[in-house]
Amino acid sequence: MHTYIHTVSAQQESARSTVISKAMRRWELFLCWLLLSLKGWVFWKEYGLTAGFDAGAHLEMLHLINWTDTDVALRASFYSYHPPLAFLFARSIHLLGFTDVMSVQILALIASVGTFFFLRKTLKYLGLLYTPAALIFLYTACSLPMQIFLLHSVNLDGLMLCLSSIVLFYSIRVFWSEDRKADTWVDCLAILAALSLGLMVKFSGILLLSIPFTVALLRTSDRKWFPHLIGSGGLALIAVAIVFPYYLTRYYIPEGTFFPNNQDWLMTTSQQEARRKRDEDPKKFILDLVRPAAVHASEGITKRDYVTPRLSDTWRDFWMKEEFLGPMNATTKKIGSLELKAAAILVMAGLLMYLRRAHRGNMWERFGGVLLIFSFVYFAGFLHYIYSHPFAGWGTTKGIYIAPVSLGIAYLIAQATTRTQLRPAFANRTALTDHCTLGLTAIFMMVNYGLRMY
Repeated sequence: MHTYIHTVSAQQESARSTVISKAMRRWELFLCWLLLSLKGWVFWKEYGLTAGFDAGAHLEMLHLINWTDTDVALRASFYSYHPPLAFLFARSIHLLGFTDVMSVQILALIASVGTFFFLRKTLKYLGLLYTPAALIFLYTACSLPMQIFLLHSVNLDGLMLCLSSIVLFYSIRVFWSEDRKADTWVDCLAILAALSLGLMVKFSGILLLSIPFTVALLRTSDRKWFPHLIGSGGLALIAVAIVFPYYLTRYYIPEGTFFPNNQDWLMTTSQQEARRKRDEDPKKFILDLVRPAAVHASEGITKRDYVTPRLSDTWRDFWMKEEFLGPMNATTKKIGSLELKAAAILVMAGLLMYLRRAHRGNMWERFGGVLLIFSFVYFAGFLHYIYSHPFAGWGTTKGIYIAPVSLGIAYLIAQATTRTQLRPAFANRTALTDHCTLGLTAIFMMVNYGLRMY
């Protein structure tokens, strides 16, 4: 009798599991087409319109640089100190007959769609894609207001986000696989290519080197983890070796540093004064950095503090634009402010839940560990940049500089709002909760793409 009851129960659970799996597949298909449609609609609406920080300087580089002569004088243009690859890619599109603005926008669109599909491929490879938590992570990450801005604006950071997702995908294929032998070298070459490209797009590409190492570090606790750790370090060293001659001759020999910044010669006096004040009281500088910006309370959330660097400006930038990029209407400002506050609560809750569950070591937690460590590394690099260049009048706290951190933010939001077990739960009430949360995710996408907080 007990055996019969157990068999019937197992059959019922299996049937419900199949139903839930089909439901999640339908949700994923719906959200995928919704996201691509929304991206296409926003791109069509913004196509040909110039938006972005220092957009004029970015576009100027398209007319100064070409594939046969990439050595624009380091101080000749506002943006000529950047590595050249993003400008060369956009220049190639420009030569096909598109305007300079459209060329950069097309590259931004390719990067945005590439980010989505490589994140999706990663989740599918890990067997996570058709779970509520993974769906909320993926479609929240690709629908944050900042990511929508990167889709159509003149920027370098969308390409960095795309390269991050490429390195993440191939690193997981190499270091978390047990049986794959034939394609390993191809995947390693893909990692090397993406890392090298990142270093030739922006100086922050150095931070992408942490991804293979983190993936190898969070490999399952078998005896093979150490060789994989060595292998990840080897890939990083080879990528650095590939670009080292360029960095040496382009930057270090003439400037005495591998990572020059135009602030140091355009705002020399202001930067020196800011550094003097920082060195007088480093503790106060750090405390001011994490304190709320007084200008937000007195003049509004879209104001940036140009007197003291504030991380509250950085967090704001993930959810709504500052006034430098143009005015916001009352509705978008209210919704952006609401998302900003709600996300802060969800991220803190998600972090606490992750820390409580991280010891389980299942695929979702391991994947989250990679995203969170990478986000922390990127954020630490950002803090180093702010500390080294403390002049707030340059807008050093822009959130767009750390766009890849949006992956960690989205993961923590998903962690806070869904069940994270890989095996679907079978209680009707819990399944209904998942459907409601996915429905809210779809609404979140439509609101952000429809209203465009940027």
